[in-house]
This record gives sequence, C-alpha cells and structure tokens, in this order.
Amino acid sequence: MTKEALCSVLETTGSTWVTLRQLQKAKVDLAGMDDLINSGEIFFMDKDLPKNPLHEDLFTTKEIYIAECEIAMNVARINAARPRAMDPDLVDQAIDKHQKEVGFTLCDEQRNAVYTAINNQFCIITGGPGTGKTSVLRVATLCMNDFGYTDVSYTAPTGKAASRISESTGSPAITLHKKLHLNPDDPNPCMVENQVLIVDEVSMLDLPTARALMRSIPSGTKLIMLGDTDQLPSVGIGAILRDLIASGVVPVAKLVKTFRQSGDSGIFKNMKIIRNGIVEKDANGKEIFPLSSTPDFKIVHPSKSWPALKEIEYLYMKEYKRLGGCEQIVVLTPYRNEKFQTSSDYLNKVIQKLVNPDSPGLIVGKTAFRINDPVMQLVNREECANGDVGKVTHVTASSITVEFTDTIVTYSAEDLLTGQLTLAYCMSIHKSQGSEYKSVITILLKENEPMLQRNLLYTAITRAKKQCFLVCEDEAVITAVKTEASSSRITMLTQRLREYSERQTLLG
Repeated sequence: MTKEALCSVLETTGSTWVTLRQLQKAKVDLAGMDDLINSGEIFFMDKDLPKNPLHEDLFTTKEIYIAECEIAMNVARINAARPRAMDPDLVDQAIDKHQKEVGFTLCDEQRNAVYTAINNQFCIITGGPGTGKTSVLRVATLCMNDFGYTDVSYTAPTGKAASRISESTGSPAITLHKKLHLNPDDPNPCMVENQVLIVDEVSMLDLPTARALMRSIPSGTKLIMLGDTDQLPSVGIGAILRDLIASGVVPVAKLVKTFRQSGDSGIFKNMKIIRNGIVEKDANGKEIFPLSSTPDFKIVHPSKSWPALKEIEYLYMKEYKRLGGCEQIVVLTPYRNEKFQTSSDYLNKVIQKLVNPDSPGLIVGKTAFRINDPVMQLVNREECANGDVGKVTHVTASSITVEFTDTIVTYSAEDLLTGQLTLAYCMSIHKSQGSEYKSVITILLKENEPMLQRNLLYTAITRAKKQCFLVCEDEAVITAVKTEASSSRITMLTQRLREYSERQTLLG
C-alpha cells in the first residue's frame, strides 16, 4: 500500500480515518502497510482498543493524526481562558436595551445564546435558516461592546458567506483565508489580533482550515462560531462542527424556533419536512411523495418528451428575464463533472450559450470564459478562497480578470488550464454552501445515486431566498429525504477533544 492510496480513500470518503473494509472495497493493495505503520507514516488503531469507537481496524496518515491532536489541544487552550464574569442583571439590561435598538425581541433561546456568547471564551451557536442566528449575533456584539469587547472581527470560509454577514449585520467581513493570510505554500496562519473573532458557516470548515484557525487564536481572544448542523459537511475531509458539538467540551447554544419564511412559505414547510426525514405511507403501505408545490416552491417532473435538461433551460430563461440577469439565479446539481447532462460542467456550457454566447472570451481547453460570466474559484490561493464566486470583467488573448466581492484577480491561461476556475451559472450543491440566491433551480434524479441524501437536498433548497424550483423524480426525493448521511464520516476529533479537555482540566 502507498500513502497516496490511503489519502485517495480519505478524500473520497471525507473521513479522517478509514476502515480496513473501506480500503479493501477501494481495491487498495495492502502490501507494505506494516512498513508504513512501523515508519510512522501511517497510524493504525486496533479494533480492540477501548478508545476505538467503531471497533474496526482504522488507518490514517501521520499528518491527519497530528492535525486532529493539534486542533483538540488548541480548543482546550482557548476554552480554558476565563472571560470576565458579567453580572447577570447587567447582561439582561444590555440585551433589553439593544434589542429595542435593532427593532426585534429575542425569544428565550435567543437570549440564552447571547448569554453563551458573552460568558464564554469559545462557543458555538447553531440553528437552521430563520432561527435568528444573525439577530443573536447583532445583539451579542452590541452587548459585548458595552462590556469592553469593542474590537470584533467577522469572517466566513468563502467570500459569498462573508458578504452575507456584512449584509445582515452591517459590519465588514472577510474570508478566513484573508483574515489568517492562508497560503497553500505556507500553512502557518497569522495570529488574530482582535478581542473577538466570529466565524460563520462553520459546517464548511475542513480539517486543514480548522487547524489553521485554532492555531491562530491567542489565549484570551473570544471565538464565536455559527453554523447549521443539517447542512452538508465540508468539501474537504473532516466533520468539524459535528465533532465540536458532539464532544461536549465547547458551550453550545441551539436555536430551534423559526421566524423567517413562515406562513404560507413552501420553502420553509418543505425544508422542515426534509430536515425531519418525514416520509409517510398510504393505506396500502406505499411511500407518499413528501413535498408539496406552492407559489414559492415549484415541483417540476421531467418526462420523456420534455427531459430534465429542457426543464432547466426553460426555467433558467424564465427567471433570467424576470430578474433581469443571472446575478440572483443559480442551478444546483449533485454532480460537477459526471457523465450526466445534469452535471454542473455540462449545464454551465448550455446556460452560457443561452445567455452570454457572444461576449469577448478566452477559450481554454473546452471552456470559454467570457466577459460577464459568473465564475467560481476551485482552489485556495492568496487572493481568494476555494468556493468564492465572482464575475469576469476583462479578457485578453492570454488572461482574464475576475472581480470578487472584495478583490480583483487576474488569471493566466496556464492558471485556467490547471483548473483554478470554472463557470458558475450552475454549481454542485456542495459548492453552493454559504451562498444565497433569490431564485434556485435544483435537480434530484434517480441517476444521481449515491448522492441522494437528506442534507444534500436540505442544503440545496435553503440556498433559495424567494423562489425554489425542484426538478425531480419522486423516487429520488423519497430516497433522499429518508437517507441521513452526514454521520458516515469517520473521525477521531471528538475523542481527541475530550482527551485534551480532560488534560487541561487536570493541569488547572
């Protein structure tokens, strides 16, 4: 076995550890494994060890083992710092004052989230769309200002997510990669110099980024994380938000009560059905299609005479004309570069021909990048992060210029040939995390198996602010709603967090 073969299985599964069965299923040649274990390049956990949660032989790389340990060590260190004790009456008075200023009244669980943010050095605020995470954040920030925490910085994993924080809070926000000056060639982040760092969309954090983040927080700096545990896990390996919450070592405030998109909103009603995995049966025991079509949530069934591709073309052009452009429309699909006509690579070229066929462009390989095309960054680089979405503003014979939310980047033809950028009329549902659009067209078909999972569909429809179109086959939706997959990632971070927290407690 080679270390590269193990890494390939880890990347495919999203796990930080893999079982012997997974390696065998991937047809990895196991010859030479003992030598790699003895040299310390691969770490092995015997199935009979008491701390092994799966009771199966587990394997990982030295680098991943060290990363999980380092995250856990730094979480324990950050969490151990004691914030200034705040008089509960003064906190109540501050909340009452600031909720009047911002024009809404916090419910009990939202007030509790504000208490949690104020009274801890490290905390997590979790909840789905419409539960008031932003409202809590605004009031908590104002209250912290009253108590001397006046230097607060807002961040998120992608530019789109950072832009959303700015829009909702009125405060500037940047990507984590810019905040920490992360560079693929230099894994060492710069230290955070603010009193408080707030990180949104934490479900998107993978293991390397989480490691850099925890390393960058000095003892005494407050760290507040926000995220939705029902969304997809990160594109990269790990399940950071899940593991932090499951460990029990970090204070967590859970927001359940919803306030947004209530009443007759089909987006909201269908979101709850998907999140809860509700699939009922009729009198004959047949499973009933669980979702309902409403004015803001249109269910569209393709047919032999009018297949999914034609439905998507029709719906996109309809919304393009209604909204006056493509800035607030996106097509979301389970796959990026598969063989299907509903993959994002295929659909991007189809939609580009419909709405932007004649603008000046640079053709690289099989893709034309034209002025006014929406594009997405696919790898981390110094100026922008994986997942950032921008617009092509200038084209020459050998380069293009892209304007992102907070930066402008020029790409050479060589950059484009290495796959740094792709069109973004359509994107994979994984890549859409942290984004919101007025209108979302999403696809879920039987051919998308094995991607038919609850959190995939949940993530797709919660990207829609005003209008959602679901182009689907009934069986695919039923399978997705019933299938919970986020728990399938194998990690040891929860165990490491508990171990290092216990050590920190013993050390005092």
